[in-house]
Amino acid sequence: MLPTQLASWRIAAVAFVLVAALVSAISFAIASDDTRPPRPSAKQVAQERRPETSPEQAAILDDGVVTRAEYESAVNATIACLAGQRFKVSTPVEKDGRLDFHFATAVLDEGARYRGAYRDCHVQHQRDVDPVWAATLAENATPPAADLLAASRAAIAECRVREGVPGVAPDAPFQDMIDAAAKAEKQPNLFYLCVSDGIKKYGVVPSE
Repeated sequence: MLPTQLASWRIAAVAFVLVAALVSAISFAIASDDTRPPRPSAKQVAQERRPETSPEQAAILDDGVVTRAEYESAVNATIACLAGQRFKVSTPVEKDGRLDFHFATAVLDEGARYRGAYRDCHVQHQRDVDPVWAATLAENATPPAADLLAASRAAIAECRVREGVPGVAPDAPFQDMIDAAAKAEKQPNLFYLCVSDGIKKYGVVPSE
């Protein structure tokens, strides 16, 4: 990257939560009915996180609930922490209930210092609040419309056929789709790439 080019260091925490949620959802879906692990509630996540978090976040997690105001407070505390180290970030932008911000600079060393500062500030003010807020959003989310789920499944099926894995019905269990890809000697992550295709087109992933 040339020194004159503007580099943008976007916050990784939200992306990590989303990816983890996707993997968890798919893993939950392909398990058989009698082996599906129970999905942890927001309160359970809070109880798991509280013992090892900072005093500031422990106070938020103490009642097992993260409210919108508490989540915003944690994000703003991270931003204030960064400002205290002379890093001015963008105004937070909301997407799907989460707040995202970034820091832009033309100096590579500055970007490296920002990443270190963000890591420390995030651990202190926000790291353990994030997954509880994500679980809270999931618990209160409106289930996707049936037609969107069906369309997403059809897109996954079309992707499999396009990649050379025919013979599996669109409504087949996810495990059958994974087994079919393996039988066709396709790359192990083909199924997940096709799921991503369905998400890109319709914004939802079938639950089973």
